Amino acid sequence: MTAHNDGSYAIWNVNDPTKPEKDPTITYGPFPCKAITKVLWQSTKGEPFIMLSGGMPRASYGDRNCITVMQGKTQVAFDFTSRVLDFFTVSDTDEECEYDDPHSLVVLVEEELVVIDLQSEGWPTFNKPYLASLHASAITTTTHCSNVPNDVWEKIQKAGETQMAQTFSQREWPINGGKNLSEEPMSKDLLLTGHEDGTVRFWDASTVALKLIYKLNTSNVFMSESEHAEGNAGGEGDDDWPRFRKVGSFDPYSDDPRLGIQKIILCSVTGKLVVAGTAGQVICLNLGEEEIEQSIETHAVNIVSDRDEFVWKGHDQLNVKTDDVKMAPGFQANFVVQCTPPAAITALATSVDKGLLAVGTSHGYALFDANQKKMVITKCTLNPSDLSASGETPMSRRKSFKKSLRESFRRLRRRRSRKEKEDKPRVEAVPTTDLDAPTPEKEDTPAAEATEEKAEEPKEEEEKEVKVEETEKMPVERKVEARSKDDAMTSMVRSLYFASTFIRDANTMTTTFWAGTNAGTIYVYTISVPDDEKRDEVDVKAELGKEIRLKHHAPVVAMSVIDHDGYPLPDPIDVTNERCKAPNMSGGHSIVICSEEQFKVFSLPNLKPKHKHKLTAHDGSRVRKVSFINFRSRSDDNYSENCVTCLSNLGDLHIFSIPHLKSQLKKSAIRKEDITGISSCIFTCRGEGFYLLSPSEFERFSLSARYIKEPMCMLELKEGMRPTPPEPEPEPEQTEEKEKDEGEEKTDAETAEGEKDKEEEETKDGGEEEETPAATEQKTDDPEATAQEPDELVEEVDVILAKAGISDANDTVEEETQQDITVDEVKDYQNEDEGETKAGEAGGLSSEAESAQNPTTEESSELRGEELVELQIKEDAD
Repeated sequence: MTAHNDGSYAIWNVNDPTKPEKDPTITYGPFPCKAITKVLWQSTKGEPFIMLSGGMPRASYGDRNCITVMQGKTQVAFDFTSRVLDFFTVSDTDEECEYDDPHSLVVLVEEELVVIDLQSEGWPTFNKPYLASLHASAITTTTHCSNVPNDVWEKIQKAGETQMAQTFSQREWPINGGKNLSEEPMSKDLLLTGHEDGTVRFWDASTVALKLIYKLNTSNVFMSESEHAEGNAGGEGDDDWPRFRKVGSFDPYSDDPRLGIQKIILCSVTGKLVVAGTAGQVICLNLGEEEIEQSIETHAVNIVSDRDEFVWKGHDQLNVKTDDVKMAPGFQANFVVQCTPPAAITALATSVDKGLLAVGTSHGYALFDANQKKMVITKCTLNPSDLSASGETPMSRRKSFKKSLRESFRRLRRRRSRKEKEDKPRVEAVPTTDLDAPTPEKEDTPAAEATEEKAEEPKEEEEKEVKVEETEKMPVERKVEARSKDDAMTSMVRSLYFASTFIRDANTMTTTFWAGTNAGTIYVYTISVPDDEKRDEVDVKAELGKEIRLKHHAPVVAMSVIDHDGYPLPDPIDVTNERCKAPNMSGGHSIVICSEEQFKVFSLPNLKPKHKHKLTAHDGSRVRKVSFINFRSRSDDNYSENCVTCLSNLGDLHIFSIPHLKSQLKKSAIRKEDITGISSCIFTCRGEGFYLLSPSEFERFSLSARYIKEPMCMLELKEGMRPTPPEPEPEPEQTEEKEKDEGEEKTDAETAEGEKDKEEEETKDGGEEEETPAATEQKTDDPEATAQEPDELVEEVDVILAKAGISDANDTVEEETQQDITVDEVKDYQNEDEGETKAGEAGGLSSEAESAQNPTTEESSELRGEELVELQIKEDAD
């Protein structure tokens, strides 16, 4: 089978290649079609499979990314949302089998991997156990839940199986191989991702690979344009041609951006879920096991009710369906809180045990009673002097040109005024970022300086030196200027927090509500919640107790109350269910306030500063993400430490102790240019973290030595599939006679070298000794001894050469022998000669010992004689 550029394919007979058996077939003709880039022809016991990519009608569907699968009269065009890279089939048959019999089609596209079941009716796709498409729709928010109870986990998993049974194939995953060596996870963890299309996906994060177990779609709660579009395009009739079927989960397009998810909170104990969106909608859901059909209540909360002159210029709110909504088992919507104006939700907090819900936007915040479905309080944080600018959000682009010019001129004026202040003469002091910083000393007058110069006492000089040393030890701090209050983003609410602590006095503990804004302002409320018996009858009351303003108006990122022992207060529902240790509520609480510039600990209820760490002044970075983590010891289960963990805008991870805020760790984790990675980072309660390495993949890291997720696996291959290691080169074989000769030569050479070294050592030792008068006289009175040595050496060499068949030193070696004289032979001859001499002079040992202590010039000249012999022999050979 061959595929062609005009969208046709032809079948040929290998025995008669002159022409095809049939005329070329154009699958989507007779219109001009695009080229077929790849074709597969798989045989079966019945009709064969023909699979081809491309070949679509050029004018109508030339932009589609399709793979057409045909078997007999069945033909389906699988439509993908990204470009097809490659595809192949999976079969259980071997090479000897007559038929191919493919059971699965594996398609690799640019954004995901899709596996299609060719054995099940309708050819459905498989649910992937790994390599899942995280970015099926753009990820907008992420949250993590640790140690989910078994009952809640089973309910979510069962709802997901029921949901996926209608979409995916029921066959097992067709691709198997390898062996998982990792142990069973100690706890069940969930990773929840909110997406731009209004969906929330639940991922099993207990192991290395993320597996999708449940998908929640919030768009079916509202009446939106996307619902009508899906209804019109969803049903592909049998008469439609070509028969397109959309496959794969990747869908980068969102018909309504207002559906985007901004915040997610899941109570893993009760199974209650709160989802907040881009258009000010907050959906409260319960976990149900049966399908229900009911209407959804809507409760409006007007955050700017006290600002009559406010005008909203952004998008409209989403309208909740008025009819009954059918909801499948899983998370089912209970009611919706709609904030007005419908700006994106920027902060969210819940108190499940008290039944309270707090929401924050760029205009203010509201406290809502989830039990009675009533609003408790609202607070508008807009600047009263500039209400016209407050109605604009990052989504609105209708800012007037005149207004932009006005704001630009205001910035220029502020910069000029600051520059004039800086140019004025002032006292040089270390810049600080806190209200409690020491004020600089007054400038000394010339008269005082003259007096100090005259009074030069040693004691005063020592004190000055000590002060200079203390100043040098202090870390250098950058100057941090206060932020402008006129900025339109200062009204945004950044953090909301519930805690039971001491606000009014040190003896009365009350439920409190904290709200922090971008302007560095913190509002603290005391909440009066009735008892359980009167909870549905008596209203919840909230009263403003304190208001904290940070000096430089830095945005408040996070807050947490710590008890007397330095432990952050846990969720009361976790304490009730014995999921964590109960805090020390005897008193002595403190509040940790984390702004973008610094961390600070205040005592409660008097709010006196205790400890602080100025991150911006010391490191020049700003805080982006904060979490309060309990680090447990890897070896001792009873030991743990509580720390503040943060990620800066430079991509650095910092860990500070609680409550003293001492730096414990600083590591670079993310590139500072990776804005998406920094903004998407989240921390778990056990010291792990996730951030988007790219739009389609999460990077997982751990700051705790106890909890580390790493892949532990092994791939089992059949014998012969792995490349064989190279064999070592064989050593050359040696005969016994050759080994014996080499061993004798080696022994003779080692013996000669040993004697030579011994003679050199003796010569060296004798030279170091003091010369006796007799030896001095011998060297002085017998100058002829040295002159006679060459004659004796020549006679000795003549004897050696005569044995070798050389009559004179200048003669060459005789042709009959063709034998070379080596240095070893010369040494052997000398050794034999010396042995005979020693044997003949057995009685003269004392004289030999004496001559060994006082070596003569004769012995030292033997070495030079050997060198002469070697040189002479080389010359003769040449």
